[in-house]
Amino acid sequence: MRLHNPKANARGDGAIKWVAIICILALAAVAAVLFSAQTRSKARMAELQAQQAALQAANQKLEEQQAAAEEARKVAPQDNIELVRLRGEVASLRPLQKQVQQLQTENQQLKTQIQQLQQANADTAALRSQNQQLQGAIQSKAQTDACIANLRNIEAAKAAWAAQYQKQPIDVPTEFDLFGPGKPLPQKPVCPAGGIYTLGAVQARPACNIPGHAY
Repeated sequence: MRLHNPKANARGDGAIKWVAIICILALAAVAAVLFSAQTRSKARMAELQAQQAALQAANQKLEEQQAAAEEARKVAPQDNIELVRLRGEVASLRPLQKQVQQLQTENQQLKTQIQQLQQANADTAALRSQNQQLQGAIQSKAQTDACIANLRNIEAAKAAWAAQYQKQPIDVPTEFDLFGPGKPLPQKPVCPAGGIYTLGAVQARPACNIPGHAY
């Protein structure tokens, strides 16, 4: 029969306690390590997510640039064709531009000639007006001279009538007395300007109603 030893039991309980403490400490250490690892894992995950988002944005931008480049490659030939066409049109317009410049020069020359002709026409019109005035003056002078000659002939006819029929200076002849066959004047004189003659007395000069037709 074994006897119960209190000291041995006490030592056994103490050892168990230390083992339990060590296990707790170990578990705490493991928990701390796991927590630290989990924290680092979360941080790394966040970093990776941020990098992935940046990578996706970069890929999207690259795709957009590639699409723009592709569109530019598609449009570029058309632009080149349009550029070539425009250059061809410009080249074809250059002769027309020269023709336009030549026409402008000729137009300016024509304007100068027209101005010269207008000035010549104005001078011609002035000369024509002066000529007409001169001709009018000459015609008027000729009519006046012819009318005065008629008045002198009428005066001579009155004198011949008075002498033939022994008329007094105050006697007034009629047209029947002076004009006609067998009379001092074969026919009645007519004023070239359309004036009307007044015979008057033998002692008076005959007159015309046109101003200036007098002697």
